[in-house]
Amino acid sequence: MRVLLCVAACLSACALPGSSQGPTASQVLRTRMSAFAAARSVTMIGHVSYGDVTYPVSLQVNDQGGASGTVELNHILVSALLAGGRTFLKNAGYYKGLNLASGGQWVLEREGPVVDLLAKLADRKGLAAALLAAAGSDVRQGPRGDAGGIKTVRLETLDFSATVPAAGGPPTRIVTQVDSRLSDDLSDVRLDFSDYGLAASFAAPDTFLDRSQPDTWPAAFSAVIGIDSPFNWDGCDRSGCTLSANLKNSGGKVGSATATFYVSRGGSILGTCDVAIPATSYNATVRVGCRVDYDNSSPTSGNVQVHNPQ
Repeated sequence: MRVLLCVAACLSACALPGSSQGPTASQVLRTRMSAFAAARSVTMIGHVSYGDVTYPVSLQVNDQGGASGTVELNHILVSALLAGGRTFLKNAGYYKGLNLASGGQWVLEREGPVVDLLAKLADRKGLAAALLAAAGSDVRQGPRGDAGGIKTVRLETLDFSATVPAAGGPPTRIVTQVDSRLSDDLSDVRLDFSDYGLAASFAAPDTFLDRSQPDTWPAAFSAVIGIDSPFNWDGCDRSGCTLSANLKNSGGKVGSATATFYVSRGGSILGTCDVAIPATSYNATVRVGCRVDYDNSSPTSGNVQVHNPQ
């Protein structure tokens, strides 16, 4: 009789509170994470760290490895799209900071930490496995709560917690410790999950720029005027001067670009000239100029305006 009582006591202690012989907290967590990995789709909002950088994200992820949403890069909210095994990003300001003139178009990113991060988040089976490995087997049931009118319970260890609906279903929130690195190299995971099972199909954009081939981008010249690259007035006489300046290309070789040099006095334009800018590789500089005819009998000012392909 004493042996049977001890066995019964052990079963009761190992089960979740409220159940005499139910599954353990660790078993419940595995069931809930399996539902997370198998769902048709899920929306994840929060942040995650990768390679010592923290990325705020808001993504809808389907069960085909596709995703659509945003990721914050260099404090800029960038649109992100994963489709057909490829990653596309879009934000003109973000690429301007990288000295690339994207013109607000989608950009195909073939490699790098952002590509790796988004792929890891879109791979929900791999993410679930990494989170379960971080949780280990010593999972306990924490406090109960209420999220949007839904009763929840927390399954937790020292380094991990998952908030799950008390009535069953995949998690609504996952949190890991800041310094707890997962087996997939993610860390500081703090994600809220919602909208399980919504239809989510993502297609690659019809047109896009390839980050690995910047010379295939439209030309994007701008004037570079400074001590080492002066704005020059040459061959001047009473009837005009030849003006020249350095132009740097933050785009590619596609399309035609021109530069207009003009001379003004007292706010009035006295003369202009146009010159075609030769095709120039990405990040390269070219010097162009042309002669402006005007009355050069008194002081004037000059400048250049670039016309890039649209």
